[in-house]
Amino acid sequence: MRSPLCQSHRSDQSFQDGGAVLAQQGAGHTRTAAPRPSLVDLIKVVLRLGPKQINDEIQLAIGQMKTKGIAAGIAAALMVVGLVFLTFLVVALIVAAVAAFGLIFELWAAA
Repeated sequence: MRSPLCQSHRSDQSFQDGGAVLAQQGAGHTRTAAPRPSLVDLIKVVLRLGPKQINDEIQLAIGQMKTKGIAAGIAAALMVVGLVFLTFLVVALIVAAVAAFGLIFELWAAA
């Protein structure tokens, strides 16, 4: 008969080494692998999970496109604002050029 001290040492050791003692104790037992599913079972699983997978992928794509669409909309709005400021700049440069030519020539000739 084993002493309780030996058994407690053994259980502590199984926690310390990740269960290697348990694997040694069960070494005499044979384990059978899970049976491989048949082709019909695999087709049933694909037919059951396939549409769900496709719908999930479509939902992910829609979410990504919404995010990209929002980013593209913000970029387009910033480009429009930039073009408006560029137009103001061109108008200001034309006014400044007319004013500069007005210093050299008569105002009617500068315009």
